[in-house]
Amino acid sequence: MVAKAHLRPESQQMASEGSIQSLSVAEKGSEASHPQQPGSEQRKARPRNLLASLGALVCILALTLGLGLGLGLTRKHRTQSGAATSNSKIVPGATASNLAFIPREQLVDPTQLTLSPTWDRNAPPQDRIFNWTLTQVLANPAGTTKQMRLVNGLYPGPLIEANIGDRIIVHVVNKMPVPTTIHWHGQYQRGSNEMDGSAGITECGIAPGTTFTYNWTVQQSGSYWWHSHYGPTYADGLFGPLILHGDDEEFKMTNPDNATASQAGVAPTVTIANGIVVRTDYDQDYIFVVNDAYQADSFTIAAIAKSKAGPPGGEQGDEPTPDYGMINGLGFSNCGLAPNGTTCISDTPQGKSAYNFTVPANKRVRMRVINAGSLATFRFSVDGHNMTVIEADGIEVEPVIVQSLNVMVAQRYSVIIETDKPVGAYAVRAEVMDDMFAYDNPFLVMDQYAIMRYESVAASAQPMTNPSNSSLLNVTETLSTSQLVPITRIDAPASNMTTKLVVNFGLDAYSNWHAFSNQTTFTSEMAAQASLMKSYTFETTQRSSSNTSVDAYYNDPDEMIVTNTDVVVMDVIINNLDEGSHPFHLHGYSPFLIGEGAGNFQAQDQPNFAAARVNPMRRDVFSVPPFSWMAFRFVADNVGVWPFHCHLMPHMAIGLLMQFQVLPDQIAKLPVTDQYYTQCSAVYDWVQQNQNLLTLTGNPGYM
Repeated sequence: MVAKAHLRPESQQMASEGSIQSLSVAEKGSEASHPQQPGSEQRKARPRNLLASLGALVCILALTLGLGLGLGLTRKHRTQSGAATSNSKIVPGATASNLAFIPREQLVDPTQLTLSPTWDRNAPPQDRIFNWTLTQVLANPAGTTKQMRLVNGLYPGPLIEANIGDRIIVHVVNKMPVPTTIHWHGQYQRGSNEMDGSAGITECGIAPGTTFTYNWTVQQSGSYWWHSHYGPTYADGLFGPLILHGDDEEFKMTNPDNATASQAGVAPTVTIANGIVVRTDYDQDYIFVVNDAYQADSFTIAAIAKSKAGPPGGEQGDEPTPDYGMINGLGFSNCGLAPNGTTCISDTPQGKSAYNFTVPANKRVRMRVINAGSLATFRFSVDGHNMTVIEADGIEVEPVIVQSLNVMVAQRYSVIIETDKPVGAYAVRAEVMDDMFAYDNPFLVMDQYAIMRYESVAASAQPMTNPSNSSLLNVTETLSTSQLVPITRIDAPASNMTTKLVVNFGLDAYSNWHAFSNQTTFTSEMAAQASLMKSYTFETTQRSSSNTSVDAYYNDPDEMIVTNTDVVVMDVIINNLDEGSHPFHLHGYSPFLIGEGAGNFQAQDQPNFAAARVNPMRRDVFSVPPFSWMAFRFVADNVGVWPFHCHLMPHMAIGLLMQFQVLPDQIAKLPVTDQYYTQCSAVYDWVQQNQNLLTLTGNPGYM
């Protein structure tokens, strides 16, 4: 095994001068490394929701930032032409004068958010072909006009629905002025690592004015999503649902053409632990994509996250606070965010701007909740209705009845509700949680909702209900992840390799803010190169022509890459030295979650992993609490280079990502098409022409 954890040169110099205390030393794969204690000065713990003075920074940002920036700024005395000028400075070609406007009523396609009961999950495997055009536009999904990046003009983007064994073919045409990729979140991609869609790792990106075809085979069932994985751009609207079916699913929708499963007494069931019999049918299936949103362009947000000054209202190291939440592409925003010269659509009368849908009475309704946001956790609930949790991140679980769900960024849950309440209109709530916010944004609209109307209720009817009171209903208020138990039992194998990670934040040699994994920070995402390309080149040329080792070839001080040359069962232990929680995502796997605890991991904690081997929860996104440790286990046998990163967009933007290189000697056997090399060449040309976007200067107006 080769574990790389090198300190970037400028950080080495700073550490030697004693100028920073934010980087805690952890030797490469060393079992003896001791991370700093949580009380060390890596990032000041400060009260959340503290509104700081804006000072001169407001003046600077008012001149330099793009169209409609919230973050505590007012819109007075700013003209639309001025906003367009600053926007073109950040994103080439993106001015208000040359972008098409899409009104909010055209952004959302509700037919793609309701799954058909006649879908044939038993159909023979087939090619499912999609044609996507990516454009940069102006739109007002929450009532205030902003710049967005969309697929086929939709928000959320197009639904992909398929069965295990189907081949997904997506032809992507990039008409945006910036590169992009599409990542198929949660997919194992066994044998197709180059289709994972991770810029700087599995591909270089799709350059403006070029095309790329993703071609991969469905290998699992469940609720997933797709999104751009190039820089921060998915925050601008490049995401959508990915729903996959298979015979391995216990919970299935009733087909009204050939079944009567919803009738009492004949419903299908499954027996879980302790002999409990669980009903597994449902009658309708809805998708709910929730996300926080910024009024500013994502490149602006990422630049602020890195900058010396920090966001208006905050300080260096503070994550920019979002401006509002969304449910299925619609939301409510503060009209103070509206750029001058534009019209703000307010939510008057109440509910005018909400996503709405109709359900039949006395049925079982599945809701698939996807957090496609950038920073905020959402609390999801349905007024007056209990929710039965049946799935988390594509893994079916033993049912748990709750009143609400806290859904972190990139996580997915499925719940079933019974529509057996008095006929009426009910609010489906997605509340923006502020636990990750370091300062107040005076424009923030936290409470978002959709409207669920029972059949026969007038289309104009508004919810007259309040959030459910769990104490009256005698059920769990909010789901605890410790309650999740997979229905399909898989015991974790014994491990034979351990990797320890220390996560913290600090400054580089230029006083810009970065996130670090074992003192490394990821910087290659937009540099027209890819780790998979390096690995492929090494295995096909370097190894046979020299005695160069894998470690020597990958001796990049900016990146941490853990390599296993043989199949191993790996434990990864994360020590989080930060004051915030982090939703970490491992590509290519749904790892076993085998342990967690307060403070730093101690050697005496490891024996407890043995008890956790019995059917532990598996999921591809999991939270590491503040000043705590988390351990997961996976069988490292999926050939390729797989990212592991925090899924908070501001944290990805400042480098909180490392990689697992699995079985490098087999990577050369993976299929690599000619478009892969053409793609890198085209992105390289774009990068050379847009260094102002990619060179970090500490100025909030630039990346």
